[in-house]
Amino acid sequence: MEEGHLTKVDWRCHIVVRLTAPATLPGSNTSLPVGAIGKGVAEIDYKANRVAFPIPNATALFLNLSRRHYEAARVAAQTFSSGPDSHFLADEDVFSYLEEIMASVVFAYTALEAFANEEIPDDFVYTIPKSKCSEVYNKVQIERSLSLRTKLGDILPAISGMSSPKGTKVWHDFVALEELRNNIIHMKTVDREHVGYSNQSIWSKLVNEPVPYVLPFAKAIVDYFYASRQFKPHWYEQFPS
Repeated sequence: MEEGHLTKVDWRCHIVVRLTAPATLPGSNTSLPVGAIGKGVAEIDYKANRVAFPIPNATALFLNLSRRHYEAARVAAQTFSSGPDSHFLADEDVFSYLEEIMASVVFAYTALEAFANEEIPDDFVYTIPKSKCSEVYNKVQIERSLSLRTKLGDILPAISGMSSPKGTKVWHDFVALEELRNNIIHMKTVDREHVGYSNQSIWSKLVNEPVPYVLPFAKAIVDYFYASRQFKPHWYEQFPS
């Protein structure tokens, strides 16, 4: 643990605490003052050494990856859009752009998958009533078997006591993100075949102006569940603006 401001701790750290009373570091005589900052660490074997590293928050990592790939896509888009021939885009520039923007979309969606699973308590049980019997899911089964739409639209509201985001702009944007992500991950022949003009192929949807920026769609879902919460995780409070 160390003295200082929370902003000195990387915003992607999963477990961050600030002491509200003096304490002694276990296994030593080191005294820790009020306000000392601690973060969760794990140990791994690396190059024949036992090393400690800070535990990251998966949602934060994926959101940051989405942002980084979006910025790279935006730079690539400026490269091919400023070329000498606006009617013919260079192979390398376009392909680099597509790689970056697809990664941005996929990581934004993956961030929400990590967020939803993280918010489900270990002892939570979800029941789906059926006509003849009910289906009962524990946390592990929810994570593996139920869709992200079900988790965000039904399960997290049941856990938090909040109304479902279904029907809101936040939900509409999430559905748009999910559809774009699914078109990328489960790319079908009809999605990628594009000879001549088409505004329906996955390439047409991705090569767009402005560059599709899906990170706010993912962040808005997180905001929906965290905005009114009294105690928010470190990564969320320190999320780069």
